[in-house]
Amino acid sequence: MDMTLDKLKNIYFSVEHNLDKELFTPIARHSNAINCMTGYFTSGVLSELAQSLICFLSNAGSKIQFIVSPNLSPQDLKAIKHAVESDENLIPILFPDFELTENALKYKAVEALSFLIATKKLTLKIAIQENGLFHTKCWLFETNQGVVAIHGSINATQAAISNNFEQLAVNKSWESATSEGVVNKITQIFKQIWEDNYDGLKTISLNKATVNYLMQVYERLDHNEDLNFQLMNGLEEIVNFENASAHVPQCLKVPSWLNYTTGDFSHQGKAVSAWLENHGKGILAIATGGGKTLTALVAATVLLTKETSLLVVIAVPTIALLNQWVEDVISFNVQPLNAQGVPSAQLGQEINSCVRRLRLGTSKSEVIIITHETLKAGRFIKLIEKAQTTIPVMLIGDEVHNLGSVGFQNAAPDIFKYRLGLSATVERQFDEIGSQFLLEYFGDVVFEFNLGNAIGICLVPFNYHVHQVRLDEQEELEWVELTHEIRRLSYASELPDGAKEKEQWQSLCIKRRRVVESASGKVAVLASILPNAKEDIKRTLIFCTDKYSKQIQQVNNLLIARHINFHQITAEETANKKKLTDLICSFDADELQVLTSKRVLDEGFNIPQTETAYLLASNTVRRQWIQRLGRVLRKSSKTNKTKAVIHDFVVIPSVNKGTINIDLKGLIRSELNRIQFFNSLSQNGLEKGGTVDIVEQLLELME
Repeated sequence: MDMTLDKLKNIYFSVEHNLDKELFTPIARHSNAINCMTGYFTSGVLSELAQSLICFLSNAGSKIQFIVSPNLSPQDLKAIKHAVESDENLIPILFPDFELTENALKYKAVEALSFLIATKKLTLKIAIQENGLFHTKCWLFETNQGVVAIHGSINATQAAISNNFEQLAVNKSWESATSEGVVNKITQIFKQIWEDNYDGLKTISLNKATVNYLMQVYERLDHNEDLNFQLMNGLEEIVNFENASAHVPQCLKVPSWLNYTTGDFSHQGKAVSAWLENHGKGILAIATGGGKTLTALVAATVLLTKETSLLVVIAVPTIALLNQWVEDVISFNVQPLNAQGVPSAQLGQEINSCVRRLRLGTSKSEVIIITHETLKAGRFIKLIEKAQTTIPVMLIGDEVHNLGSVGFQNAAPDIFKYRLGLSATVERQFDEIGSQFLLEYFGDVVFEFNLGNAIGICLVPFNYHVHQVRLDEQEELEWVELTHEIRRLSYASELPDGAKEKEQWQSLCIKRRRVVESASGKVAVLASILPNAKEDIKRTLIFCTDKYSKQIQQVNNLLIARHINFHQITAEETANKKKLTDLICSFDADELQVLTSKRVLDEGFNIPQTETAYLLASNTVRRQWIQRLGRVLRKSSKTNKTKAVIHDFVVIPSVNKGTINIDLKGLIRSELNRIQFFNSLSQNGLEKGGTVDIVEQLLELME
């Protein structure tokens, strides 16, 4: 046994020792393999460890393996590129005057690096950490006595070894149980990382494709920014180059389970064709539950048959919808960029990465999902403006009616080559200007599949029951007084937004609507029609007003008194994917019998298992009626739902026929509009005391 290795100290400081001569050379002389993992690597380490490395490399069959971060110097990168593009029989031509000597290592470090890689004496792999930096510093020397591990603060760079104040610990596997444990652990970690089998890290070979990528990154660098930061920002592209010949760029792909050309959802294929025939512009008016999301993704996928690459921006109004889109995009073979909650600076970096992948060809499709508010932001638009000069960009506007607002009209960018709007109800009720803007910006409605088309095909049929609620005397008086004030300010409805009189008029309209939506008799009527047996209540939604917070509390108290398991859905649940998933699972399992809510159930809340809905409060906007029907009528493969039941609460005056003034007749007319809409789509209504009878009664009150 050679006693040289046993004389090694347990710790070395670079300012006190010549590390090459006193530490690395004695070990290298007795080593048959060297493995190193280091956060930073440069060819300068060959210069500083020339004596030890030449001792090692002079041994027959000696090989060195390095795991490093991608932070390579430009000159080293060029040397590596030179080497990996070489064939062994070209080495004499490429390196005609090069001899592997200590002097060559000292003074021709860059050439030496090329030579060692080309002759396969030195192998480099790059480790990419998902979060943070790969920053470890460990050397492993395999000797006949065992393994020596050197670990500490030193990097495999010239500066670290020659200039810095560094400390190194030395453990020999045969020295003690403690040392053996340290060596075994480092050895195990090295093996796992080398074999790309360590969670949180991706290890790739330094092949031609990888080097070419790194070269492109360096060439594109903004020299005013940190070099390593920009490299780390684009590391996911390197992963795709692990095997250049086998690499398949990320691309949208229609999932095998989706049949959009025949069957119940054949309207999706017709919608896509209509949009493409309109040169990639237009709005699809598809009923909630008719598969708008999947239709849009099919359109983007088919579009790739004419474009070599595509950047898709999906804008949605709510967080709940955003999370649903993320899952659907993943099913189309693309991992989208979910912009929600991402700081502005980081979002810019990630968008740049998306664009870079498209330009480099490592991806054919990139998808960014944002909210409508982000779409209006000037910073986001500027980032996309840079992309659209070389990459075609498609905008998918979900619930596109929301984008008819003045806020988007003022910010609407002209940078999207393709535009696709989605909505069950495109028209903005009471807003002709906003509706016209949508048609001009996104294009005409090129395909329509309304509720009448969908019910019985991709939505289940439903029964509709109307329950009358009478206003009390005080509520009637308030309605009449507010109507008088609204009529007095009616001219203000034509004034620009922000005008004081218009704001007063709008406030009065909201107050008047609150009288109807929060009518005190509604909860009592609800109590009278809820099934008496607790077990008969399941898979039920109750929609309450958002204009009077006490109403939902009264409903909740009623359910508590009946010992009914329920949960109130708020914006907190719809914004939290885990909470929402847990609630839906409980609802699926009938652990939760009822979900109560104000308005957050109207858009982007998908619980197809719902069988019964109580519309305790509804506004006068037809879009809300359609959205709520879509919530309730969706088909459910889990429960094999065949139909749904909807209970509506119609508010009427308490006075008798003949004494109703014109203002209260306006209330009846408003309620009639909703009843007739739902009744026109329902299966029932002709039975005694059914909807048709109630409509006749209301019409009589208006005479």
